[in-house]
Amino acid sequence: MNLNTLLTHSSTNNLHARSLLDKKNQDYSEDTDVHANFRRVAQLCNTLDVDVTKPAGVLQFMILWKIQRWFRIINSGKNPTNEGYSDTAVDLENYITLLYTLLIDK
Repeated sequence: MNLNTLLTHSSTNNLHARSLLDKKNQDYSEDTDVHANFRRVAQLCNTLDVDVTKPAGVLQFMILWKIQRWFRIINSGKNPTNEGYSDTAVDLENYITLLYTLLIDK
């Protein structure tokens, strides 16, 4: 691959990333603090003693992350443009099942 091809791919990826960032921020973030979701999840992890260095902790984090995103969409009153209610519900169900099976596998 030559440099021009690399730069073309890079530009295309950057445009796609920017578009996705815009769409997801419309669904999940706040205008005044684009990091508010991360702060809330960090506080929840701290409050609930979630240890993300362990597999169960990673799944607990993912569950909290999905719940927080879902509540953000619901409370905003907007129709999501990126990931719908059904997608989020299915993801949440799958993370709960994975956590359950991880715990019984111990």
